[in-house]
Amino acid sequence: MKVFRSKCAACESRLGVNTFVSVAHFRPKSVVVEDKSSQGYWWLAYDWDNLFVLCPRCNQMKGARFPIPINAKRALSPGDNLSNERPLLLNPCVEDPNAHLAFDDSGLVVGQTERGRITIEIYGLNREELVSARQLAIANKLDLWRVSLNEIRRSDQTAVDRLAVGEDVEYAAALRAASHRFVLENERALMHSAVGRRFIGRARKARPIGHEQIERLASAAKRKEVAYSVESAADTDSAAFLAARRRIERIEIRDFKSIKQLSIRFPVPQSEDEAWLMLLGENATGKSSVLQAVALALMGSAHANALGLDAKSFLRHNADSREGSVEVHLTNLNDPVRMTFGKDVDGFQVTPAEPKVLLLGYGATRLLPRPGLGASDENKYIRIKNLFDPTAPLNDAEAWLSDKTKVSQDKFEEVAEALREALLLPPTVKADRERGHVEFVHPDDRLRLSDLSDGYQSVIAMVADIAFCVFEKWGSIEEAEAIVLLDEIEVHLHPRWKMTIVERLRRCFPRLSFITTTHDPLCLRGLHSNEVMVLRRAADGAIDTLTDIPDLDSYRADQLLTSPLFDLVTTRGPRTEEDRARYGVLLEKKRRSPAEEAEYLELEAKLGALSIDETVRPDTAAARIDDVNLDAAVQQITAGLSEEIRRQIAKVIVPAGEAE
Repeated sequence: MKVFRSKCAACESRLGVNTFVSVAHFRPKSVVVEDKSSQGYWWLAYDWDNLFVLCPRCNQMKGARFPIPINAKRALSPGDNLSNERPLLLNPCVEDPNAHLAFDDSGLVVGQTERGRITIEIYGLNREELVSARQLAIANKLDLWRVSLNEIRRSDQTAVDRLAVGEDVEYAAALRAASHRFVLENERALMHSAVGRRFIGRARKARPIGHEQIERLASAAKRKEVAYSVESAADTDSAAFLAARRRIERIEIRDFKSIKQLSIRFPVPQSEDEAWLMLLGENATGKSSVLQAVALALMGSAHANALGLDAKSFLRHNADSREGSVEVHLTNLNDPVRMTFGKDVDGFQVTPAEPKVLLLGYGATRLLPRPGLGASDENKYIRIKNLFDPTAPLNDAEAWLSDKTKVSQDKFEEVAEALREALLLPPTVKADRERGHVEFVHPDDRLRLSDLSDGYQSVIAMVADIAFCVFEKWGSIEEAEAIVLLDEIEVHLHPRWKMTIVERLRRCFPRLSFITTTHDPLCLRGLHSNEVMVLRRAADGAIDTLTDIPDLDSYRADQLLTSPLFDLVTTRGPRTEEDRARYGVLLEKKRRSPAEEAEYLELEAKLGALSIDETVRPDTAAARIDDVNLDAAVQQITAGLSEEIRRQIAKVIVPAGEAE
């Protein structure tokens, strides 16, 4: 930490005491994204010169990327000469990044060289929150410098210190560039003091590039960002796809189906693994519509219009505009992917037209091929048919995995391990394909994939389908990056499975971005609170979002159901609720008839027999009901104890109605 002054070596964000810090490898230790044949630089795993400190975001963005020129020779063993590689990624420990990077006052960073541009892409140095943070830091400094300009002219030491940018400062490179530009823009005012002239000399030596040149470099970078298709087999396109991580930063939806306006910011990862986004909400709040909106935008124009959908029908009924839109902001794309549709145009219009990410979409029905179902999605990179057509089966997992010409033994074992993880299978269960089909082999039995239950087949179909897609571009599941849209994750799953499905899919695919929906609180296990969003439809039809989510691990499933996440009044049956409502009415009556009194006592006894282990409702009648439950529980617990002990227990138990 001292070497890097408690800052991320890539983005210069401050790493505090409570910040998760990643000890990263300059050269990746086990796999290399750009070279599927490489087993990584395993001999440098603990080499001091190969280690540096990154924030979780930069480390996650980099992954196992380590590009070298096409004509360079990659080191494959300890005896190989590392200097022959000529890395395209800047090493902040031995190189001056200022020769390759240029910062604008807007917080944007551009590459002055090809290595600078590649480094920006690999670490995602123009991700939204980072650009905003740099912009704010620069704006604050510029305000301070402008106010201090006269003091600097008089060589006031305090003002001079303000203009100097030390290495310990957060975003020092960006602030130093802004300082140099400020000095040169105010050169005439600063020329009259020795201190001012020293600053001018330093600024001239640094030669910061101007705003116009930065704009030209940014425009050139933008053209490169979109000059590829994920579906292209060309080496240049494949290299461009693998060169940088493209994760969702933000989603903007307007007049799409029932959604008038909705803005969703994708969660920031809490660890080195990718974040998830889980959408909750009642039926008809737009959860599935969000998945479809993102899918239509990211799949590109050709795929969106090949689905045979009536694009005009997706415009919200009674919309004020004749056009709807979906914008998906991706890291390392300065402009969002934008899809428009409406009354005056045919089909879906997507810009850029070609897909930029691997995209998979799954509806609530996820099954292997079988007679009577439609055709599966034949596309390798954009696999979303099942999200729009529930009858469309997924890839034939058994046929694909059984084919040794398509799936090597190493890849088969990697997928088999992912299936074991996802299916909760013990280590004693092995996958085998020697009989021409895939079987799970237990010491006492053998089972084919086709013989398993719908629940198992649903998970197998999805895991194998994802693997089928990502292996087309990536050397391993562990390093694969893609966007997965998954509707109703809980379908076909036993409660025990629901509680672990998120965690297990995360282990299988640690770098995949999942956007999922659920109606089941058990499926929230394994999620961080910032990864859950509740959609609610307001009285005027607009959709509100709830993102202030408490720590999920501290809640039981029934407590989650009665929390604002699912908004149930109770988890009890309707008859009990009717009894509680009736009891509340009788409770509030100042005078009850003999019949009402008898009914009141009967309900009090009936409700008192219920467990008190339920979320307390805030209204007075409900609080009194919980007091009845509490009294009954106390009587049961203290039965057989002495009167004195019962009195002592009663003193420390405060009924809800008496609590402050």
